[in-house]
Amino acid sequence: LTISQESVSILSEGGSLGILIGFRGEGDVAKITPLSSSLDDIEITLEPEIGRQSNRAFFVIKSISPKKGAFTVTFDSPCGKKEVLVKVR
Repeated sequence: LTISQESVSILSEGGSLGILIGFRGEGDVAKITPLSSSLDDIEITLEPEIGRQSNRAFFVIKSISPKKGAFTVTFDSPCGKKEVLVKVR
């Protein structure tokens, strides 16, 4: 599993950033599942049209609350996991 960034920084209450997730070899990007460490504060959305041509998935990480701090988003797939540190300021 490969990831475009291992840490991101966004603004609270609506700040967002996109990252690309894919595989080094063959793999089905539809089987990549995101999970936020705080569902009340961080939202992860798949944008299915972006990245599809290159066999990667494009996810948008968004702050949905006024809470600031450090959160973790874990991307799980059949071949492993990757974590992204999300700093909300």
